[in-house]
Parts: sequence; C-alpha cells; structure tokens
Amino acid sequence: MVEDGQRLAECRHDHPQAVLGPHPLDNGKWAVRVWMPEADRVELIGAGAPQAMETPHHPWVFETELPSNPGSGYQVRVQRGGTEHVSHDPWAFRDEWMGELDRHLFAEGNHHHIWQKMGAHVVTRDGVAGVMFCLWAPNARSVSVLGNFNSWDGRHHPMQSRLGGCWELFIPGLKPGEIYKYEIRTQQGHCYQKADPYGFRHEVRPDNGSVVEALEGYSWGDGHWMQERDSRNPLDQPISVYEMHLGSWMHASADQTTSGSILSTSCAMRPISSLSLSILLYETPLNALTLSKASSNVLTLIFNLSSELVVTLPPAVKSPVPVSNVNLTTVPSLMNQSCPALRSVYIAVLFA
Repeated sequence: MVEDGQRLAECRHDHPQAVLGPHPLDNGKWAVRVWMPEADRVELIGAGAPQAMETPHHPWVFETELPSNPGSGYQVRVQRGGTEHVSHDPWAFRDEWMGELDRHLFAEGNHHHIWQKMGAHVVTRDGVAGVMFCLWAPNARSVSVLGNFNSWDGRHHPMQSRLGGCWELFIPGLKPGEIYKYEIRTQQGHCYQKADPYGFRHEVRPDNGSVVEALEGYSWGDGHWMQERDSRNPLDQPISVYEMHLGSWMHASADQTTSGSILSTSCAMRPISSLSLSILLYETPLNALTLSKASSNVLTLIFNLSSELVVTLPPAVKSPVPVSNVNLTTVPSLMNQSCPALRSVYIAVLFA
C-alpha cells in the first residue's frame, strides 16, 4: 500500500481501483480506502454514524474497516484547507463502462456508435448522478481528469485502465457545463493536457477545454439542410481540407530522425496507388496549397524550409510530378536525402 500511495501521488498509477474503494479482508471484514490529496480529515458516512478514516500507509490514502461490503452507497466528508464538502467515492463505482462487445467492435474499426461510449456522458450509476469519462489512450502510463472540480490538479482523479487501451472514471456529482481536460502521462514521463477527442462541446478559442454536455433530449433542426445536401452533386461543391502538422507531435526528447516518429508510422502504409490518391512532391518551398484540377483527391506533402535551404530531389523525381505508384515507405529516405534540415511537414488530404 505504501508503494501504491506513492504511485498515486506521482500520477503513475494505472489501476487505482486495485487499492481504492471497498476491498474484502482476510478476517471477513471490508476495507474502504479513499484517495484525497492534501485532505486534513476524512469521515465515511454510511448507514451508521460517521466514521473517521485513518492514514496508516500514506498521508492521502484514508481507510477504515466495515463489517460488510458498503457497495457504492457510502459518502465521504472531506475537510481540506478550511473548507468542507461531502461527495460519493468515485472508485466505489467499479463496473466497466465499455463492454466486451464495444471493445471488440472498436478494435475492428466497426463500432458505428462509439460516441455513445467515448467522451463524457451524463449518467446515473447505482442511483447516483454524475459523469462517466472514457478515453482511448493505449500507450499512456496514466490518465487523470482535470477540471475546476479538482483545481486542475491531476493527482485528484486518476482514471482506471481497462482492456484495449481504454481509461474510465465515473465522477459523482458533476453536471453539464463542467469544463474538463485529460492529463495524459506517457511511458517516458511526459505530461500533456488534452481536450477530449470525443467531446460533445468545447470552449471557444483561445480557450480549448472540453465541456460536459448532455446529449439526451436535443432536437436537431437541420432536416431541410440535410435534404438539400443529398440532392447536390458533390463534384460541384467546395472541398474540405484536413491537415495534420507533424511538428506538433515532436518534443524536446523525441528522436529527430523519422525513426519511431509519427512520420515513420504514416509512411509505413500500403502503396499510395491502392488508396486511389496521387502524391505531389514539390522542389521549392510553398506558402499555400496548390491544387491539381486533374485529380479530385490529392495527397500532398508540403516542405516548409528556411529561406537559405535548397531542396534537391533525386533526378528521377521532377517537380511537380504526380506519381501514382509511389510507396509511402520511400518517403522517409527521400526526405533524409533531400531535406536534412527539415523544419516542418504538413500532410493534407483533400476530399471533394
């Protein structure tokens, strides 16, 4: 328990429910452990009188023994920094949110209603209202939920790791309108605060937090627009451009070569010809995306270089030349030979 408490305090624990919440003891009783960082005093409120909780293993792991399993119905009264509040224990709600079938379909890429599981959902569990958070982060070491409800401190609400790379946590008492983010720590120890990729509402820039929003009861009013969209010819309509800036994936300790980077991952795809796309390699720096009218779907690599650099591509590649049979696995070597001081790379996929 001492080591578990230290891992929780350092945001390194991926299975908090293994030690927190109700747990059976060898003597037939049940131990209830509550995680409350920087709390001065914690009392358990159950069927009987409030019971003071002790900290025998870690200053922030409060525990007590009960004669029977309290389930998830108990509450805790917390005194911290001169304030007091009463709440349910998040780690007492142990049932999984993502079921086996959901994980299977999601892993296959065939879960057509994954938004009903991922994200922040206003739900009631065991008669207690709150918000269920679910995130897919298969390579994370630990994930926490951040918000005004915990002073944006990642130590307070560590999430539970589930099979398939999902992380879950039910926080009782939260309501629609709460701003939140995820604090994600990598295996290397880097810490990132990220908005919810499945969030149903978000703050307006320059703020970038996600906002808890209840989906039930919303009435769509776009029937007329949908009918008009279905009657249009998409080839005569404006295109949408989706862009990924690979430089944003790099950080100070990352390998500056393409090995192990997001670039090498994207370049390990099947031949570009099988995607019915074309690739354009440009020899000179570009400030804007140039479209080819000959192709309605274009995959373009744009090299943004400093002004003093000169890009030299192999003789076999002219600029610009559409190449339909280039395998993306050749792109890293092309870039290493041609762009030794590559500053940033954009991959833009255009859909008609």
